[in-house]
Amino acid sequence: MNTPAARPLEGRRVLVTRARAQATELVTLLAERGAKPVVLPLIAPEPLTDTREANACIERLASGAYQWLIFSGANGVNFFLQRLHALGHATSICRQVKIVAGPATARLLGEQDIEADMVLQRFRAETVLAALHAESLSGTRVMLVRAAEGRELLAAGLRQRGAQVDEVALYRTVPVPGSAAELADRLGRRELDAFTFTSGSSIRHFVAALPSATLRDLAQGDAPVACLGPVTARTARDLGLRVDAIAAQTTMVALVDALETVYTQRSLTQEASALACEPVGAIIRN
Repeated sequence: MNTPAARPLEGRRVLVTRARAQATELVTLLAERGAKPVVLPLIAPEPLTDTREANACIERLASGAYQWLIFSGANGVNFFLQRLHALGHATSICRQVKIVAGPATARLLGEQDIEADMVLQRFRAETVLAALHAESLSGTRVMLVRAAEGRELLAAGLRQRGAQVDEVALYRTVPVPGSAAELADRLGRRELDAFTFTSGSSIRHFVAALPSATLRDLAQGDAPVACLGPVTARTARDLGLRVDAIAAQTTMVALVDALETVYTQRSLTQEASALACEPVGAIIRN
């Protein structure tokens, strides 16, 4: 039998800000643990119209010019494959390079018969650079697939190691029409008990959609904020949000685990406080 203590997310209305096409795993995990997911995508990936640089890099990939191929996220994989097929190439051209990706991205690649050589549980610039520390990168050529607004840290770090890096921006993130109004409406009616963020972009759009007074109320309230990784958490804090949970790995399971831990710890603290306030006589009689 499941008790409230065993299911700390039971009945909690948890905001999911991921793009709808990518929200399925997180929504399913939350529902399985008793939560009520509220799917409200704040951003969506949009392909860049100028594909000349991307096309040139894919042609170089087909010719064997690269030794490494790094994907910064699942969106990059989708848009990369679209360009790959539009140029008439098969996914087999990826087998001649070493591929680096995070868990979800590697899983998506695997569905297209592309195997990642290095899968990092906590995928961010710092962990990629650390994982490649033992590799000889001097003189190698790296193709880095990312969003237009992606961080520059990874490319800069690879160049410092002597690699020639071609950054391939295939898409950008844009606000979902109407999402700001719906978010404000749900917050005004107090329909959200917790918030999940999987990227800095979603946080930036979240903050931009709300007045400063609402953001202050959220920072001072008890609705927990859970972030996928330290970079996302840093963005949230820099923009004034209070971060209560950070996923130990860049996976949806780890994100849900982190949110559950917040509620579990709060429950234990409340129980301890209640016990401390209980009269001594009452404790003895029990």
